[in-house]
Amino acid sequence: MSANWDQIIACSKVLLKKEGYWKILAQQMLAEAGYRKYQISLFFNNVKVRIEDIKDNKTRAFILMTQEKWEEAFQYWEKINDKKVIDLFYQLTCCYYIPNSLHTAKINSDFLEKGLFEQNELDILNGLVKMTQQNWGGAIMQLNPLINSSTSVYFLKKYIPQLILADIFRNIGQFEKSNELLDDFEKHTPNNVECHIQMAKVSLAQKNYQKVINLLNKIFDNKYQLMPPSVLSCYIKGLTMFVSNEMENLDKIIKFSEKK
Repeated sequence: MSANWDQIIACSKVLLKKEGYWKILAQQMLAEAGYRKYQISLFFNNVKVRIEDIKDNKTRAFILMTQEKWEEAFQYWEKINDKKVIDLFYQLTCCYYIPNSLHTAKINSDFLEKGLFEQNELDILNGLVKMTQQNWGGAIMQLNPLINSSTSVYFLKKYIPQLILADIFRNIGQFEKSNELLDDFEKHTPNNVECHIQMAKVSLAQKNYQKVINLLNKIFDNKYQLMPPSVLSCYIKGLTMFVSNEMENLDKIIKFSEKK
């Protein structure tokens, strides 16, 4: 399947008109696109159903991830039999936000230690395992080999190793390296929401509060109500610090003018 989310959304809307397997697949595609594009309303604007009435575990998992309900989403991934690499990728993403190493250990023993996947797939999954353990150096060593000319653009779009590495380098304070990876991702996948939110997070860490506000306003069309909790937190911090700095500058100007 393509990693172009706009194409996936368009395709899913066509498949929604069908019944049975195709309708379930369409709902999975929409829910996944909603998560990857940070659009909480995308699924429910197109599928008229209550979340409690959704029977498909994968669809429920994606919707819960979009709402950043990581533990609940993990449990729905856990119910899926015959997991593929992408399923484990998303389940390990949930683990990253859950302070419970037992989840990661179980995935590691059940799947990764059995050598079921290709090397690049193992690298991305093991990199995520190390991230959940906050083993930043180990994660970098695992993921760095994926950032080379032999890795397909499809793989880079689907499993986003550059964005994952950028997140790691931001966490350890190497902002220049983080920005470099984000710029490289932007070259093959321009105007990507996941990439631009990472840029906003790096900008916040670098105290470039104006850029944080501008990036997030553009992504969410100046509607902070559409932002998921973690993004809204980033936005509020950027806005608060920007206003605080402006007030401080204004105070300095007033004091300076009073001396004249």
